[in-house]
Amino acid sequence: MASSGRLSATIGLGLLAVLLTASCSFQKANAQASKPSFNYTQGGADWGSLCVNGSFQSPINVRTARATVNGTIGPDSSFVLQYERLSNYTIVNKGQTIEFEGGENNNLTLPTAIYKPTNGTSKLHLLQSHFHEPSEHLREGVAYPLEQHFVHNDAATGRFAVLAVFYKIDDEEVPNPFLSQILNYAPGGYNNKTVVTNQTIDLPAWIPINSNYFHYNGSLTTPPCTEGIMWFVLDTPLTMSSAQLTQYQRLTFLGGGDRGDNRPLQRVGTRELQHWIK
Repeated sequence: MASSGRLSATIGLGLLAVLLTASCSFQKANAQASKPSFNYTQGGADWGSLCVNGSFQSPINVRTARATVNGTIGPDSSFVLQYERLSNYTIVNKGQTIEFEGGENNNLTLPTAIYKPTNGTSKLHLLQSHFHEPSEHLREGVAYPLEQHFVHNDAATGRFAVLAVFYKIDDEEVPNPFLSQILNYAPGGYNNKTVVTNQTIDLPAWIPINSNYFHYNGSLTTPPCTEGIMWFVLDTPLTMSSAQLTQYQRLTFLGGGDRGDNRPLQRVGTRELQHWIK
């Protein structure tokens, strides 16, 4: 009976050890999953192998004097937005940014003067939109308080196109109504999601599509920093209130003392920078 008791105790202790080990492993996995795999505390300098090492990286300083092509916007150099009003939209807190999904039927037709895919269509689907504070791209060496990226993909070719929109603080501190529909409903806490069912975003009215724009070939601005991304940086900034900027910072890690969620500037090198104007 004594041996049986010791055996039971041994099995019990062994099982407890296994359970504790599993629990610790689970807690460690949860801790690793509770924050993104990269951060901006060193401005991307510590991303190392997370990013590809190429010469077509983003963001860049967008300067008119640097443009190698200057054209007048016409039928073959205009965007065509095929966006619908967005309802029942999902907002995700990514930790360093707030992101909302693009819906099923929102597409962008790129200028044929720039994009002529072999499959004969230049239509790309809106995957998602997110923000960076302060702006990642500079305009004539100046940063804006906020930059929004509308990320599109051509499933047939695998190509991506990003529309970048700047925000400045409104002189009268008038809030941006579109931003309010995102920030007022965005969840707190990394990787949390919420589906907004009582609002409808007028996506076609959000983007200043008639703006002059710059175009260049670059990369994603977050790991893995994949190249081959078609960038379209709109020249007309939207406005927001300083309270909205603070609200964005508090929703993200930026409110916890992070340096911002903007990747440092990358070298333009020999890349072509196009400037298209009305």
